Amino acid sequence: MSPSLHRSSCLRRILHRYSVLLIVCALCLPSTATQAALKVTLQGLNDAQRENVRLFLGLKEKSPPKSETHLRRLFRQAPQEIRQALRAIGYYQPEIESNLEQHGQDWEARFTIKPGVPVRVTALDIAIETPPQEPDSVFEKTLAGFPLRIGDVLNHGLYDKAKRDWRVLADERGYFDAHFTSHRMEVDVARNSAVIRLHYVLGQRYRLGAVTFEQQGYKTDYLARFVPFEPDTPYAASRLIDLRTRIENSDHFANVEVSAQRKAAKDHVIPVLVTLSNRPKYKFTSGIGYGTDTGPRLTLGWENRRVNSAGHRFTSALTLSDINSGLTALYSIPLRDPSRERLEFLASRLTEDTSTVDSRTSILGVRRIKVRADKWLETLYLNAQQESFRVGADSGHSTLLLPGINWTRTRKRAGAYLQSGDRLFFEVKGSDAWLGSDTRFMQVVGKGKLIKALNKKSRVLLRLDLGVSEVGSFSELPASQRFFAGGDQSVRGYDYNSLGPEDETGDVIGGRYLMVGSLEYERQILDKWSVALFYDVGNAMDVLTDPLMHGAGIGVRWQTPIGPVRIDIASALDKTDRPLRLHLFFGPDL
Repeated sequence: MSPSLHRSSCLRRILHRYSVLLIVCALCLPSTATQAALKVTLQGLNDAQRENVRLFLGLKEKSPPKSETHLRRLFRQAPQEIRQALRAIGYYQPEIESNLEQHGQDWEARFTIKPGVPVRVTALDIAIETPPQEPDSVFEKTLAGFPLRIGDVLNHGLYDKAKRDWRVLADERGYFDAHFTSHRMEVDVARNSAVIRLHYVLGQRYRLGAVTFEQQGYKTDYLARFVPFEPDTPYAASRLIDLRTRIENSDHFANVEVSAQRKAAKDHVIPVLVTLSNRPKYKFTSGIGYGTDTGPRLTLGWENRRVNSAGHRFTSALTLSDINSGLTALYSIPLRDPSRERLEFLASRLTEDTSTVDSRTSILGVRRIKVRADKWLETLYLNAQQESFRVGADSGHSTLLLPGINWTRTRKRAGAYLQSGDRLFFEVKGSDAWLGSDTRFMQVVGKGKLIKALNKKSRVLLRLDLGVSEVGSFSELPASQRFFAGGDQSVRGYDYNSLGPEDETGDVIGGRYLMVGSLEYERQILDKWSVALFYDVGNAMDVLTDPLMHGAGIGVRWQTPIGPVRIDIASALDKTDRPLRLHLFFGPDL
């Protein structure tokens, strides 16, 4: 190789290495453009105008351009974006002055804007044509609620939203042939006036036809009882949503799809297809818990979701704890409307063993459960009940044929931390010798709980339990029908069921009346943690003039995905030494 060629080759290698090194260094150096901050100043606008302009602007303070070239390009197109933003809310002739300045590494884009005189709506020509034989009051209200009035500043967003809302509502109510025959705005910029013309023709409303089910394992006539509408009912999307919700709530199916077959419509009648996939036939459940009153708790459950093709179910549950245990079997038969009404046959064996009560109860019962239109759950029942009991010096064997009825309603906002809600419970029950019972009594019970938010981080909880018994011989009343107070869910600071009338030996034997109230203030301190102050008052009594007992204390609440854990330290205020008692409870707020 000649010396000149050798020198040339070495020079190329050196240049190549240096060029690579320069590129690496350039990539590693911090970019001044990306580090630079951008401030966008809009002068001369009110809040609404400024907010709309910022939505249209390509210049964003939170994400400034990566280079000066990009920044200047966005700055040049900003006046046109400002005009578009102001035009959308009725300002067609703005005057704009713009200035771009650099302060060190940072930039400021300043715009001084005179919006000008707004364009106002001077005439409205709007109409929704419904079929003359079937006027639709919903669209009459929609027409009356058109968001722009004569004299209003023109707003393209409100105009476009009204058109979208009309189309959506038409689809929801089955006017699938609806169309605009006129939809335009006539703007006279010189006069600052606008005329809006909207003519919407609904056409004939479609109707819901026969409902077909694609599924396995259930009779078609059983599934048809979930359908909340008759064939030839006017179409409404809400009716299909209601059908899906009813079937989902049955807990039979893992997946429920309800679809209107519009392509198969004939004479404006749309068939409906429901596609179902079953849940597993058998369901096993288990749970553990702990409460100061009950000690450790264990629950086991087994359910047959599909006893037969008519929707019958069988459920059994075992509960074990230090003071309460029970085994229950339940057979459920859906009635005329399976989503709202069912008949249940019950068999259970219950035991209670505390320092106050020793009871063994066997129950055979039948009950009809119905969801009322006002969301009340109504339970009408008849129980044949045998109970062996000991309460203080009273002991015996009771046989009752016990009819009763109760109503329950729970309302709450969804969410892990319940901000507001309420639960109400009322029950009337009783028995007499002419029913074959050996004890005559009548009892009325009412329970209520209210949760009210004071702000986002604090709430108040109110609770009230009342009970009244009319009984011939109280000593013959079984333990399960007597009233007691005290414990985690009663008057805190006192042992479970330790409050009530006492016999000559000082044993609590329960009362004819119950009156318990609670006031609690809770404050959230961390995401999942709250502190509480509470005051409880109440007692079980033989006469309404018996004294009430008082308890107060502080507590900690821990919100878990499956419910709150409550830890309370309460003082029994009516005891001489005012002892403290720890209450630990896990369960829902309502």
